[in-house]
Amino acid sequence: MSCSIVMSSMHGMDLDFNALEDLLTKNKKLLCLVPEYEYFVFNTHLIYHLVNERGMSGACITMNTSGDVLFNMLNAAHVRMEEVYIIDCVLRSIGGAPRRKGRCFFVDSPTDLLGIGIALTEISERIKGFNRKKFLFFDSLTLRGMLNALQFPSKVAHFIEQRCLLACIDIAILSVERESDKNTIKAMRTIADETLQVASALASKPLPSALSFLTPA
Repeated sequence: MSCSIVMSSMHGMDLDFNALEDLLTKNKKLLCLVPEYEYFVFNTHLIYHLVNERGMSGACITMNTSGDVLFNMLNAAHVRMEEVYIIDCVLRSIGGAPRRKGRCFFVDSPTDLLGIGIALTEISERIKGFNRKKFLFFDSLTLRGMLNALQFPSKVAHFIEQRCLLACIDIAILSVERESDKNTIKAMRTIADETLQVASALASKPLPSALSFLTPA
């Protein structure tokens, strides 16, 4: 299934995600197809909504940026970082990163599914509150790496479902640039329960000062 949302306002933290409530409640795996220009901004706003407005805790698995960059990006947007953990798939691939530093876990690459699974188990144990809702966020390069490792979308879907079950995660968000090649989009649609098409409305909108560094040069 597929539906759409127009980013009617990205100025400040006032993007209206109310239209997403049914999607976030009824689906285990939600694919967001996001305009490339707004990719990091949309992701930041979505995580802000999940954490600050829905009261969720969760983990972000990233390869598009390092864990430090993602942490600073979310922190600058006033996301409650005490509720967010990060799994970095970048730094260990180029050497020099520990296995864990504060709220950031490091794995060798997005193909290190065992490492990701171990990190998610530890994160789940660290999140306080038995009834607290949890999310799992995947960025696009992480998903491509997992797809390359497992080769079949059905295997990626099974891995995500199993990790969500074992870590008591309520929803997995799969964020992919909508300009990605057709084969990637097709594979991601197969993995997800439902697809959200994000319509662009940012090009003429100013960013809040806290997010100004996200504007492409």
